[in-house]
Amino acid sequence: MRFSDILGHKREINLLKKGIENNRCASTYLFSGLEGIGKRLVARAFAAALNCEEYTGDACGRCPSCTLIASGTHPNLLLVEPEGGTLKVDLIRELKRLINYRVDRGRRVVIIEGAHLMVRATSNILLKTLEEPPPDTVMILISSRPDSLLPTILSRCQRINFSPLKEDAIKEILHREGYTEPSTIEIACRLSCGSAKRALMMASEGIIEKRQQYTAVLSMDDVTDTELLDMAERLSKEEHLEELLESFKTLLRDALIYRVAPSEERIINTDMLDAVGRCTYSVEELLSAYSLVEKTRESILPPNTLNKRLAMEALLVSLKERRWQGFVA
Repeated sequence: MRFSDILGHKREINLLKKGIENNRCASTYLFSGLEGIGKRLVARAFAAALNCEEYTGDACGRCPSCTLIASGTHPNLLLVEPEGGTLKVDLIRELKRLINYRVDRGRRVVIIEGAHLMVRATSNILLKTLEEPPPDTVMILISSRPDSLLPTILSRCQRINFSPLKEDAIKEILHREGYTEPSTIEIACRLSCGSAKRALMMASEGIIEKRQQYTAVLSMDDVTDTELLDMAERLSKEEHLEELLESFKTLLRDALIYRVAPSEERIINTDMLDAVGRCTYSVEELLSAYSLVEKTRESILPPNTLNKRLAMEALLVSLKERRWQGFVA
């Protein structure tokens, strides 16, 4: 992986290049931004650049070091990933042991994925390492929820905020993955909010259709409490429940935008424009419903352990009480 292989993030990449060229790389970085926008790819390209034997503004992609980085087998590359929705204490303890070994050539690069998934005990162990970073080692914490990190950890990181990907980049990624249907690409791009991962999920997992299905059920004026609870159970079993809740948020956002300043150009769910235009929510109700959906989404994200079925039941009953009836399929 080279910097030149990455779509977007030119500003972020240039910051890293300047650090290499001036020999002023930080000991710890925090790559923050939406999930699925390429933070990990940039981290891998940074690791390749730091260890490339023929570096000239980018990793060469040919030397032994670049080949090993690409395969994930370079001894200078350590990847730490969550297990079961959390970064466990044992993972950080093992990392602390490994980074005490001397680096023979280049720079050791430690990439910690999902840094916000550390429990307090894990964070405290990592903090001790950040306070006394080993020589020739660069640590990269990757997080889509950096505000969940301890302030003491944040203060020891050089933070690089990654912007959402532009629509052209999302479309290019979808094309590379074999998606050619214009309507699918258009809706997936709009719903992605700049995340390639989310766009691919929208296109491949049927979330676009499920968004319409669940909204249609939810908007029935005569929906019974039993039907509502049945739908809560089905939702709780969805593999990509977080993305469905995100799609609900975009509908509420569209209805709010349409209510305040009607314009098709600003609408995300263009395939549901008629339903959005007929929403009967007031502005205050839309804001309240949006906040409720977001709080529910956050409550089911790791490392939280709230029962998904209970969360969906509480959400749908609350939305019904708030007079949700405007999105008519």
